[in-house]
Amino acid sequence: MMKKLFVIGSTAVVAILSIAFMLDTPAPAQEAKGKNAQVSEARRFVNTYCAGCHSQAAKASSSEVIREAARKLTLDTLNVDNVGEEPERWELVVRKLRAGMMPPSGLPRPPGLEAFIENLEGSLDRALVKHIPPPGLHRLNRNEYAHVVEDLLGIQINPAKYLPSDDVVRGFDNIAAALTISPALLEGYVTAAGKISRLALGSITQPVQETFRVPEDTSQDYHIEGMPFGTRGGMITEHWFPADGDYKMEIHPISKGNMGNTGQFGEIPGEKLEVLMDGERIALLDWTSDYDRRNGHYKVEFPAAAGPHTVVVTFLATNYAPGSDLNKHFLRSTLETGGLPGFRFYPHVGKFVIDGPYNATGAKDTPARRKLSFPFTTSAK
Repeated sequence: MMKKLFVIGSTAVVAILSIAFMLDTPAPAQEAKGKNAQVSEARRFVNTYCAGCHSQAAKASSSEVIREAARKLTLDTLNVDNVGEEPERWELVVRKLRAGMMPPSGLPRPPGLEAFIENLEGSLDRALVKHIPPPGLHRLNRNEYAHVVEDLLGIQINPAKYLPSDDVVRGFDNIAAALTISPALLEGYVTAAGKISRLALGSITQPVQETFRVPEDTSQDYHIEGMPFGTRGGMITEHWFPADGDYKMEIHPISKGNMGNTGQFGEIPGEKLEVLMDGERIALLDWTSDYDRRNGHYKVEFPAAAGPHTVVVTFLATNYAPGSDLNKHFLRSTLETGGLPGFRFYPHVGKFVIDGPYNATGAKDTPARRKLSFPFTTSAK
């Protein structure tokens, strides 16, 4: 009796578990029905509003217009639920729908058309991602390289001094196709990295020169924006001094024309040339008496600490009254430097050269060293 009850109870438990499993698991027919319902939503739209003209059956239509439409594109043979199989054809469908070319003129726009288009576009985008190749690695171009150096080391460099110009592909110099690298270019980047590293650490002991030219399309007759008040003409620039030490500056005036005439441009006497660094005067030169006629320049020697400094070369403004010349001056005062009857010109700075360091003692404190957190040194090694 007990054995019979155990068998009946076991059978009941198995039956209950089987029923629970059947209730919890969807039937294959129901799952297929749900899938077919999802598929039929897009397919129903195509069959209802598109297949009348774009199907295999439409090729046998008595209307020549319908036959031509079916010949160009049939949609009943395309899988609307997997547009990635033939994306070119579905891209054509999207373009026709977005342009308003379908449905044809005179026929009403079917309900749900916008949702259908958005569904096609989303499906095409998702299918395209699978075929996009991974982006290729490429180097930095010159401008990007200069910005990275400034971000890492706080040094503003002119990349043209260290690297050749970048190639351009279809008007762009910052895409992978333009930023290939050759062994020679790789060597150039390594060389540039060495020079910039020494500049950042202040380990430069040999003098280097850098030339700064005054733009030729500007006038030096009046005050220039950014210059100290009470000055006229000249030039202002930011310069990175490589190390603590002594420096030399050569200031070259604009000369009177060509043909070997190296005389100073400007007929107004008594002008004073002022040289400043970080707002502090380091020299005041007389334009007439301090000129080295043999070498054609003015010379200034001064000590400087490593790092960035603002250097100004300008004239003290001696006369704020308008000129009394009968003829009006050119806005670009360097247009004619050979002297003109009826004009009297102020002297003009042409360029200056900074040379150094001499007696270098390394770099004690610079923005680059603070960024790198190196201990400060007192002597170059």
